[in-house]
Amino acid sequence: MVLACGGAGGGRWGGGWGGGVGVSGGVALVGIVVLIMAANKRPFALRLARQLLRLLPFLNPDAWLRRIDDLLLGLHSLTRFRDGAMLIFLSILTWLPIIFAYYTGLRAVNLQPTWAMAGFVVCAAALSIAAPSSPGQIGVFHAGVFAALQLLGQPEANSLGFAFLYHALNLTTMVILGIIGLMGTGTTWQQVVASTRKYRQKQETPTNP
Repeated sequence: MVLACGGAGGGRWGGGWGGGVGVSGGVALVGIVVLIMAANKRPFALRLARQLLRLLPFLNPDAWLRRIDDLLLGLHSLTRFRDGAMLIFLSILTWLPIIFAYYTGLRAVNLQPTWAMAGFVVCAAALSIAAPSSPGQIGVFHAGVFAALQLLGQPEANSLGFAFLYHALNLTTMVILGIIGLMGTGTTWQQVVASTRKYRQKQETPTNP
């Protein structure tokens, strides 16, 4: 996905946008390498993170250390070449249908996308909803997709049309599949809410260092 972000802008943006995207893609790749190295040296990385968090008293050090530890644990498989290669391969297989869906969606609103453009819009959408936001990512998803398409010089009406169309179809599909899943497992909505609240309370409870 980083490569798609970097490659989408080269031939479509004027001024310094193309170079800026290339630089941001390079920075992202460096960041990934640093994270993998940190996962390989997890105890040292956690000690370093603890020292840095002491300089930021407005943050909850226990909560942030737990998040960092979870991140490094999730990246640990990338420290082994065979497992990392398999994970990258499976990730590509996962993202290809999404890029295809964006590509066909862009064509559905009378745009003429390239595969690189579709990949870049996917990146923008993923980044826009990465941070905590409104339920269903309403608003932030549309803003991220619209901004990406505007940077690529696409018409405003078509860009907004795609953002609303894709989000509506995606959200509707997830809701329907979620209802089917709940019915299939015999789980009630109240149980889902109670489980979510219990998980959030557990995450917010400080732990002894």
